[in-house]
Amino acid sequence: MTGASRGIGLATAGHLRNSCEQLILVGHTKGPTTPVTGTGAAAATYQVDLRSPDERQRFREQLAAREGPPITGFVHCAGGGMPAAVEDIDGQVLRDLFELHVVAFVELARDLLPAMRRSEFGRIVAVGSLAPLRPRSFMIPYAATKAALRAAVQCLAAEVIGDSVLVNCVSPGGVDTDLGRAGRERLVRLFERQGRPSPPPRQEDLPRGRAVEAADVARAIAFLLDPENEVLAGQDLVVAGTHLMR
Repeated sequence: MTGASRGIGLATAGHLRNSCEQLILVGHTKGPTTPVTGTGAAAATYQVDLRSPDERQRFREQLAAREGPPITGFVHCAGGGMPAAVEDIDGQVLRDLFELHVVAFVELARDLLPAMRRSEFGRIVAVGSLAPLRPRSFMIPYAATKAALRAAVQCLAAEVIGDSVLVNCVSPGGVDTDLGRAGRERLVRLFERQGRPSPPPRQEDLPRGRAVEAADVARAIAFLLDPENEVLAGQDLVVAGTHLMR
Protein backbone atom coordinates (compact mmCIF):
# COMPACT_ATOMS: atom_id res chain seq x y z
CA MET A 1 0.00 0.00 0.00
CA THR A 2 1.30 3.42 -0.93
CA GLY A 3 0.75 6.66 0.99
CA ALA A 4 0.83 4.73 4.24
CA SER A 5 2.61 7.31 6.40
CA ARG A 6 -0.28 9.74 6.83
CA GLY A 7 -3.95 10.49 6.29
CA ILE A 8 -6.08 7.94 4.48
CA GLY A 9 -3.18 5.53 3.94
CA LEU A 10 -2.28 5.52 7.63
CA ALA A 11 -5.91 4.89 8.59
CA THR A 12 -6.17 2.10 6.03
CA ALA A 13 -3.01 0.42 7.31
CA GLY A 14 -4.51 0.39 10.79
CA HIS A 15 -7.84 -0.92 9.53
CA LEU A 16 -6.27 -3.78 7.56
CA ARG A 17 -3.79 -4.94 10.17
CA ASN A 18 -6.00 -7.79 11.39
CA SER A 19 -7.24 -8.96 7.99
CA CYS A 20 -3.98 -9.36 6.05
CA GLU A 21 -1.16 -11.87 6.35
CA GLN A 22 1.39 -9.14 5.70
CA LEU A 23 1.27 -5.43 4.97
CA ILE A 24 3.82 -3.80 2.68
CA LEU A 25 3.66 -0.11 3.47
CA VAL A 26 5.17 2.64 1.36
CA GLY A 27 5.35 6.23 2.59
CA HIS A 28 7.10 9.41 1.53
CA THR A 29 7.95 10.16 5.16
CA LYS A 30 9.41 7.66 7.61
CA GLY A 31 6.91 5.28 9.16
CA PRO A 32 4.31 4.19 9.93
CA THR A 33 4.71 1.89 12.93
CA THR A 34 1.93 2.54 15.44
CA PRO A 35 -1.09 1.21 13.52
CA VAL A 36 0.53 -2.06 12.54
CA THR A 37 2.51 -3.22 15.57
CA GLY A 38 1.33 -5.77 18.08
CA THR A 39 -1.39 -8.18 17.03
CA GLY A 40 -2.32 -8.70 13.41
CA ALA A 41 -0.30 -8.53 10.24
CA ALA A 42 3.44 -8.24 10.06
CA ALA A 43 4.48 -5.06 8.31
CA ALA A 44 7.36 -4.23 6.02
CA THR A 45 7.83 -0.48 5.61
CA TYR A 46 9.62 1.43 2.86
CA GLN A 47 10.35 5.12 2.56
CA VAL A 48 10.00 6.01 -1.14
CA ASP A 49 9.36 9.24 -2.99
CA LEU A 50 7.00 7.90 -5.66
CA ARG A 51 7.41 11.09 -7.69
CA SER A 52 10.96 9.97 -8.49
CA PRO A 53 11.40 7.38 -11.27
CA ASP A 54 14.74 6.33 -9.78
CA GLU A 55 13.31 5.75 -6.30
CA ARG A 56 10.35 3.86 -7.76
CA GLN A 57 12.70 1.65 -9.74
CA ARG A 58 14.75 0.80 -6.63
CA PHE A 59 11.60 -0.03 -4.70
CA ARG A 60 10.22 -2.15 -7.52
CA GLU A 61 13.49 -4.12 -7.58
CA GLN A 62 13.20 -4.67 -3.82
CA LEU A 63 9.64 -5.83 -4.27
CA ALA A 64 10.65 -8.25 -7.03
CA ALA A 65 13.40 -9.74 -4.84
CA ARG A 66 11.05 -10.18 -1.87
CA GLU A 67 10.35 -13.68 -0.55
CA GLY A 68 7.00 -14.67 0.84
CA PRO A 69 3.41 -15.23 -0.26
CA PRO A 70 2.25 -13.61 -3.50
CA ILE A 71 0.89 -10.09 -3.26
CA THR A 72 -2.78 -10.21 -4.23
CA GLY A 73 -3.90 -6.80 -2.98
CA PHE A 74 -2.67 -3.33 -3.93
CA VAL A 75 -3.94 -0.02 -2.55
CA HIS A 76 -2.67 3.25 -4.03
CA CYS A 77 -3.30 5.94 -1.42
CA ALA A 78 -0.33 8.15 -2.27
CA GLY A 79 -1.46 11.62 -3.19
CA GLY A 80 -0.70 15.29 -3.01
CA GLY A 81 -1.29 18.59 -4.68
CA MET A 82 -2.57 21.97 -3.57
CA PRO A 83 -4.96 24.43 -5.22
CA ALA A 84 -3.32 26.95 -7.56
CA ALA A 85 -4.42 29.70 -9.91
CA VAL A 86 -3.65 28.82 -13.52
CA GLU A 87 -1.01 31.58 -13.82
CA ASP A 88 0.83 30.11 -10.82
CA ILE A 89 0.91 26.49 -11.96
CA ASP A 90 4.44 25.14 -12.02
CA GLY A 91 5.05 22.64 -14.80
CA GLN A 92 7.35 20.54 -12.66
CA VAL A 93 4.73 20.31 -9.92
CA LEU A 94 2.22 19.15 -12.53
CA ARG A 95 4.63 16.51 -13.81
CA ASP A 96 5.40 15.36 -10.26
CA LEU A 97 1.71 14.92 -9.51
CA PHE A 98 1.23 12.86 -12.66
CA GLU A 99 4.17 10.66 -11.64
CA LEU A 100 2.71 10.26 -8.14
CA HIS A 101 -0.94 9.72 -8.98
CA VAL A 102 -0.77 7.92 -12.31
CA VAL A 103 2.66 6.57 -13.31
CA ALA A 104 3.37 5.04 -9.89
CA PHE A 105 -0.04 3.37 -9.91
CA VAL A 106 0.38 1.92 -13.40
CA GLU A 107 3.94 0.71 -12.80
CA LEU A 108 3.15 -1.01 -9.50
CA ALA A 109 -0.09 -2.54 -10.79
CA ARG A 110 1.79 -3.84 -13.84
CA ASP A 111 4.45 -5.43 -11.64
CA LEU A 112 1.92 -7.07 -9.31
CA LEU A 113 -0.49 -8.39 -11.93
CA PRO A 114 1.47 -11.55 -12.90
CA ALA A 115 1.23 -12.95 -9.34
CA MET A 116 -2.47 -12.03 -9.16
CA ARG A 117 -3.11 -13.78 -12.46
CA ARG A 118 -1.27 -16.91 -11.30
CA SER A 119 -3.30 -16.84 -8.08
CA GLU A 120 -6.50 -16.25 -10.05
CA PHE A 121 -7.29 -13.58 -7.48
CA GLY A 122 -6.44 -9.93 -7.08
CA ARG A 123 -7.86 -6.73 -5.68
CA ILE A 124 -6.58 -3.28 -6.66
CA VAL A 125 -7.95 -0.05 -5.20
CA ALA A 126 -6.83 3.50 -5.97
CA VAL A 127 -7.86 6.54 -3.96
CA GLY A 128 -9.28 9.16 -6.29
CA SER A 129 -11.12 12.33 -5.42
CA LEU A 130 -14.31 14.28 -5.94
CA ALA A 131 -12.17 16.96 -7.63
CA PRO A 132 -12.44 15.59 -11.19
CA LEU A 133 -16.09 14.65 -10.65
CA ARG A 134 -17.08 18.16 -9.48
CA PRO A 135 -14.60 20.48 -11.24
CA ARG A 136 -14.04 23.87 -9.64
CA SER A 137 -11.69 26.85 -9.82
CA PHE A 138 -8.01 26.52 -8.90
CA MET A 139 -7.95 22.72 -8.99
CA ILE A 140 -6.26 21.99 -12.34
CA PRO A 141 -3.13 20.15 -11.06
CA TYR A 142 -4.92 17.96 -8.54
CA ALA A 143 -8.16 17.35 -10.46
CA ALA A 144 -6.50 16.68 -13.80
CA THR A 145 -4.07 14.09 -12.45
CA LYS A 146 -6.73 12.42 -10.31
CA ALA A 147 -8.96 12.26 -13.40
CA ALA A 148 -6.15 10.49 -15.23
CA LEU A 149 -5.85 8.04 -12.33
CA ARG A 150 -9.58 7.33 -12.48
CA ALA A 151 -9.33 6.63 -16.21
CA ALA A 152 -6.36 4.31 -15.64
CA VAL A 153 -8.32 2.40 -12.99
CA GLN A 154 -11.31 1.87 -15.25
CA CYS A 155 -9.23 0.88 -18.29
CA LEU A 156 -7.29 -1.62 -16.18
CA ALA A 157 -10.48 -2.98 -14.63
CA ALA A 158 -11.82 -3.84 -18.09
CA GLU A 159 -8.50 -5.37 -19.14
CA VAL A 160 -8.10 -7.81 -16.22
CA ILE A 161 -11.70 -8.68 -15.30
CA GLY A 162 -11.28 -12.09 -16.97
CA ASP A 163 -8.36 -12.88 -14.65
CA SER A 164 -10.47 -12.54 -11.47
CA VAL A 165 -8.65 -9.31 -10.67
CA LEU A 166 -11.03 -6.56 -9.57
CA VAL A 167 -9.88 -2.95 -9.89
CA ASN A 168 -11.79 -0.06 -8.35
CA CYS A 169 -11.48 3.53 -7.20
CA VAL A 170 -12.61 5.22 -3.98
CA SER A 171 -13.26 8.96 -4.29
CA PRO A 172 -13.62 10.79 -0.99
CA GLY A 173 -14.58 14.42 -0.59
CA GLY A 174 -13.71 16.90 2.14
CA VAL A 175 -11.69 14.48 4.24
CA ASP A 176 -10.50 15.77 7.59
CA THR A 177 -6.76 15.25 7.13
CA ASP A 178 -3.82 17.65 7.33
CA LEU A 179 -3.61 17.75 3.53
CA GLY A 180 -7.34 18.28 3.15
CA ARG A 181 -7.47 21.11 5.67
CA ALA A 182 -4.44 22.84 4.13
CA GLY A 183 -5.99 22.58 0.68
CA ARG A 184 -9.28 24.07 1.80
CA GLU A 185 -7.50 26.96 3.53
CA ARG A 186 -5.50 27.75 0.38
CA LEU A 187 -8.64 27.56 -1.73
CA VAL A 188 -10.33 30.20 0.43
CA ARG A 189 -7.30 32.49 0.03
CA LEU A 190 -7.32 32.07 -3.75
CA PHE A 191 -10.98 33.02 -3.98
CA GLU A 192 -10.33 36.01 -1.73
CA ARG A 193 -7.41 37.09 -3.94
CA GLN A 194 -9.79 37.31 -6.86
CA GLY A 195 -12.45 39.08 -4.80
CA ARG A 196 -14.82 36.13 -5.14
CA PRO A 197 -16.72 34.39 -2.36
CA SER A 198 -15.50 30.86 -1.81
CA PRO A 199 -18.15 28.13 -1.99
CA PRO A 200 -19.29 27.19 1.53
CA PRO A 201 -18.76 23.64 2.78
CA ARG A 202 -21.77 21.46 2.02
CA GLN A 203 -22.17 19.97 5.46
CA GLU A 204 -25.84 19.27 4.76
CA ASP A 205 -24.69 16.49 2.42
CA LEU A 206 -23.14 14.53 5.30
CA PRO A 207 -24.90 12.64 8.08
CA ARG A 208 -25.27 14.98 11.06
CA GLY A 209 -23.08 17.43 9.16
CA ARG A 210 -19.84 15.81 10.28
CA ALA A 211 -16.70 15.80 8.15
CA VAL A 212 -15.58 12.73 6.24
CA GLU A 213 -12.85 11.05 8.25
CA ALA A 214 -9.92 9.00 7.01
CA ALA A 215 -11.42 5.98 8.78
CA ASP A 216 -14.55 6.27 6.62
CA VAL A 217 -12.43 5.98 3.49
CA ALA A 218 -10.42 3.10 5.00
CA ARG A 219 -13.61 1.11 5.52
CA ALA A 220 -14.63 1.65 1.90
CA ILE A 221 -11.22 0.47 0.71
CA ALA A 222 -11.44 -2.64 2.92
CA PHE A 223 -14.87 -3.42 1.46
CA LEU A 224 -13.48 -3.43 -2.08
CA LEU A 225 -10.47 -5.53 -1.04
CA ASP A 226 -12.63 -8.17 0.63
CA PRO A 227 -12.55 -11.56 -1.14
CA GLU A 228 -16.33 -11.65 -0.77
CA ASN A 229 -16.51 -8.78 -3.23
CA GLU A 230 -16.70 -10.84 -6.39
CA VAL A 231 -18.50 -8.48 -8.78
CA LEU A 232 -17.62 -4.83 -8.16
CA ALA A 233 -15.04 -3.76 -10.74
CA GLY A 234 -14.32 -0.55 -12.59
CA GLN A 235 -16.40 1.37 -10.07
CA ASP A 236 -15.77 4.72 -8.42
CA LEU A 237 -17.12 4.53 -4.89
CA VAL A 238 -17.80 8.07 -3.67
CA VAL A 239 -17.36 8.62 0.07
CA ALA A 240 -19.02 12.00 0.56
CA GLY A 241 -22.59 11.48 1.74
CA THR A 242 -25.03 12.86 -0.82
CA HIS A 243 -22.60 15.42 -2.22
CA LEU A 244 -22.47 13.57 -5.52
CA MET A 245 -25.30 11.31 -6.63
CA ARG A 246 -25.37 9.84 -10.13
